[in-house]
Amino acid sequence: MVRGGFALTNDYYGQALAVDWDLNNTLGFTSSANINANTYDVTTSSLLGPQFTGFGQEVRPLPNITVPSSLQFPLAQPLDEGERIEQSVDSKLHAPTEYVWNLTYERQLPAGMVFSASYIGRMGRSLLARRDVAAFNNIKDPQSGVDWYTAATMLEKQRQQGVDISQIQSIPFFDNLFPANFAQTLNEGFAVFDCNVPPVCFDPSWTNTQAFYGFQAIGFFEGNDWTDVQAIVDRVLSPVGTTVFSTGAGPTRFMQPQYGTLSSWSTIGNSNYHALAISLRQRLSSLTLDFNYTFSHSLDDASGLQTEGGFGNQQGNGAFIVNPIRQRENYGNSDFDIRHSINASAIWQLPFGKGRALMGSAGRGVDAILGGWQLSGIFRWNTGLPAGSPFDDGRWATNWDFQSNVTPTRPVHTCPSRPKDASPKLFGCGDIDQIYQSFRNAYPGENGPRNYLRFPGYVDVDLGLGKTWSMPWNEQHKLQVRWDVFNVTNTQRLTGIADFGVALDPALTGATAPGDWSNFTQIQGQARVMQIGARYSF
Repeated sequence: MVRGGFALTNDYYGQALAVDWDLNNTLGFTSSANINANTYDVTTSSLLGPQFTGFGQEVRPLPNITVPSSLQFPLAQPLDEGERIEQSVDSKLHAPTEYVWNLTYERQLPAGMVFSASYIGRMGRSLLARRDVAAFNNIKDPQSGVDWYTAATMLEKQRQQGVDISQIQSIPFFDNLFPANFAQTLNEGFAVFDCNVPPVCFDPSWTNTQAFYGFQAIGFFEGNDWTDVQAIVDRVLSPVGTTVFSTGAGPTRFMQPQYGTLSSWSTIGNSNYHALAISLRQRLSSLTLDFNYTFSHSLDDASGLQTEGGFGNQQGNGAFIVNPIRQRENYGNSDFDIRHSINASAIWQLPFGKGRALMGSAGRGVDAILGGWQLSGIFRWNTGLPAGSPFDDGRWATNWDFQSNVTPTRPVHTCPSRPKDASPKLFGCGDIDQIYQSFRNAYPGENGPRNYLRFPGYVDVDLGLGKTWSMPWNEQHKLQVRWDVFNVTNTQRLTGIADFGVALDPALTGATAPGDWSNFTQIQGQARVMQIGARYSF
């Protein structure tokens, strides 16, 4: 028999988003003021943060706190380049669309067995995903045709190679889009610092390209923090608000003036799922059997639930798309992708006792001892779930609030270990430092590869043994006693990662992996559990 089907459906959505909006949104309903990251430091007199003077300290007189004299609806954040990190919901949400189809071949086999093989497909469009709707612009120079990602990546590659700033050649992008003598403009913008003390100052003789390179080369940032460069440049050239860096004039080039990051639910996601499912079933006998095998592949732009937080999770990224400008680069294995899956279950009524193949005419006493036994079991095995991806531990090359994944420079394979005298690791059977040094930090605009590493697979065997007695006063009344053992072999495959952050330039510096890098944190499933139960039915 051959059968098939196709359906076009819409996903149910809305309730969780309403709760998310109610709890986290600040637009229109509440007024709040945040002191943004990097506003103060601990060394510069004019930028020292306010000190703690005791419990119950008055907050309103603190610097950079502005108490509104009145509120009006709708409220909106000011255009002050405040670099706020908030979340919201896209005003153009609509119901996600699912296209589902299948084709099945089924055949009756001897002895009451049935075989079936199915192809199953599912294509999701306009799916819910979080994206940073205030992501920094990838501006393009109309004269040279070069955009920010390309120009900044050229500088980042040279920084990773340790090229001296005096050897940096001019890139037209920086000359065409930024004012002449940009290094001097930066010095004036940073007049709040002591410009006689490196690494803060910029040499006025530097070209515009060298000035941009200088942010990373002279140590203003630890390195590869290109979104901070974009933010600082905007704050120097566009004196909106009260920022101490503002000296120029004009609109921002990179930053949305209200936010550094605004994570918003949008219906912009895509997914594709294809599977081959094979089943073998046995019914209507003393043996009931199910065997199922699935070979499948699920891919999407982002994986997550409507109840997920504003920025997903670092490993796998959850529902959050790191770079919405290049959304397609986030397309990869779903967080829940399992390539191979086998499950089998069986219930066997042992052929002993009254009415059975063996001892069918046994007396009541013999049947009470040897009859009515049942053996049951469930076997499950599947290949591992994605383990997420190593990521930049303290640099923001692409997104203001969320680090990109690092990129392997040579083939990297997981090799789980369970040593007796050390912590189990995802990368445990090789030279952990060599593996750690096999990654490079992200280039500007990069998401980094997603979900290409795998946890160990899962395996589990559950068994049950039962004995049923028919009551002597009424054969319709039965007593069953069962002994069930879950995870009979007490197999404990590992999962969860303690630390997947990668430091700056691990290969160039010969960095050693942190002690907890790629350490497992939990087991899959649970340890062996036994239970004994009784049931009286009538």
